[in-house]
Amino acid sequence: MTFSPDLQRMLQIKSDGRCVIKQLSWVDEEQRVVKWQSLYTVNNMPERLLVTNHNFMFTPDFEYHLDVNYNDEEFVIIETKSKMNKFRISKELFSIVPRGQERNQAAVMELVRNIKLLDNERIRILNKDGIDCVYNYTNNTVESFCKIGKLSF
Repeated sequence: MTFSPDLQRMLQIKSDGRCVIKQLSWVDEEQRVVKWQSLYTVNNMPERLLVTNHNFMFTPDFEYHLDVNYNDEEFVIIETKSKMNKFRISKELFSIVPRGQERNQAAVMELVRNIKLLDNERIRILNKDGIDCVYNYTNNTVESFCKIGKLSF
């Protein structure tokens, strides 16, 4: 389980690959009981992207999450509530097909380990060449980048 910064929402990753976003409903401090109400369920969360319980797939408030569009070979940002594609990460910036490799599930899993949704506007990407980039996906701009060295993934 992962909680939003304000502790009002919780992300639960189920063993079957579903992700459930819950809202704090009420707290009984006397009996130390907390009640959560389900808000959204993401049924189609690709298991291949759920490589850890650490929340890198969702924004901190769980409003958006990362997905893969295999047809266009790019990552997309989905609005969790509506399940609609809201933003795309240009494959020129960060392709799901690593340079010099064929597209496969293992390669995509390696790539997503180096992505983190920072907030409702920005994503952090660390590529194979060691470029650490903060990209604003709402206005398609690179906010910062630096080279940290070549990586072996």
